Amino acid sequence: MSREDVMQWSLWLGIANFLLTWGVALYMYMSNKNKATNSRIDALEARVTASIIDHGNRITRLEVGPTHEDLGTLHEKVNDVTTEVAQLIGTVNGMNRLLGSIDEHLRRRSG
Repeated sequence: MSREDVMQWSLWLGIANFLLTWGVALYMYMSNKNKATNSRIDALEARVTASIIDHGNRITRLEVGPTHEDLGTLHEKVNDVTTEVAQLIGTVNGMNRLLGSIDEHLRRRSG
C-alpha cells in the first residue's frame, strides 16, 4: 500500500468516525428527550388519575347526602348561634332601657 492509499483510507475512516460519532450523539439525544417526555406524561397521567378519583369520591359523598352525625353537628351549631343571638337581643334590650332612662332623666332635668 502506498502512502496515498494510506492517506485516503485515513481520510475515509476519519469521515466515517465523525459521522458515526454524531449519529450516536443524535440517537442518545432523541432517546433522552423521549424518556423525559414519557416521564412528564406519566406524572401528568398520575395527577389526572388522582384528580378523577378525588372527584369521584366527592360526587359519591354528595349523592349519599348528610349523615345523622352531620345533621347532629349542624343542629349543635345552630343551637350555639341561637343562644348567642338571644344574648345579643338581651344586651340590646338592656341598652335600649338604659338609654330610655337617661333620656327620661335628661327631659325631667331640663323641663
